[in-house]
Amino acid sequence: MSEQTQPEPAPDRREEREGAEGSPAAGGPVEPTHVLVRTAVLAGLTRLVPLPFVDDFLLRRARRHQVDSLLELHGRSFAKGEVAALSSESGSCLCGLVGFVVLLPITLVVKLIKKLFQTVFFVLALRAAVLAVAATFMLGRTLHRELGAGALSDGAQPPERVREAQQLRTAFEATFKGSDWRLLTHAIGAAWSGAGSLLKRGGQAAQHGLEAHREGQLEGEDRAQVEALSQRVERALDDPKVRSYLADFDRRFAEKLAEVRAGGSA
Repeated sequence: MSEQTQPEPAPDRREEREGAEGSPAAGGPVEPTHVLVRTAVLAGLTRLVPLPFVDDFLLRRARRHQVDSLLELHGRSFAKGEVAALSSESGSCLCGLVGFVVLLPITLVVKLIKKLFQTVFFVLALRAAVLAVAATFMLGRTLHRELGAGALSDGAQPPERVREAQQLRTAFEATFKGSDWRLLTHAIGAAWSGAGSLLKRGGQAAQHGLEAHREGQLEGEDRAQVEALSQRVERALDDPKVRSYLADFDRRFAEKLAEVRAGGSA
């Protein structure tokens, strides 16, 4: 009788699945990348809201929703306000406040004109939506990786988490601004082609999704189309060239984060 051989253990495919986790439509828990993509898609749809300032309010809300979802996914239970830097507008609060007071009349006029032209030339709004998806996805992906590595621990003191969140955001902004976004935005933009009626109702779909708090609670046509668009974006991000871009971004972010932390401890 021949000696029985034990079956070899299945190879670990976690890294291979990092950019292409399954959809919740197949059942089971929602995978991290699907959370990232769906929340980023909702953020992008807010750019199609035809009302000045309302679109910015919804975008901030969408980013807070993404951060909250990732913290919950990683089992964090601390007060979400401690990591507000991860979903706020970039730049210091003081500079933002001064700029708002001084430039309010100009900003209002520019935004009204911008919205008028975006209504007439829909391609401008679509470009803004794609950029919002790219930025929101990349920030969420970076946060997901850092949380998985133990960042923002429940065991840390609140001031430590506040400082760490600020460091993560500072390093991300520096890395993202120094990136060539064209490959990423081209892949996302191609996935958005054919979204049709969802893009025409994009602002409404985003608002419904945020009011439901979880994308999974969207109903009817909005839910089906947001899910379909998210799956197309996921497939686009699974392209080898995009994966290479993401790997390079991770490397540069790690270097920048080390610089930021070293500067903070000096």
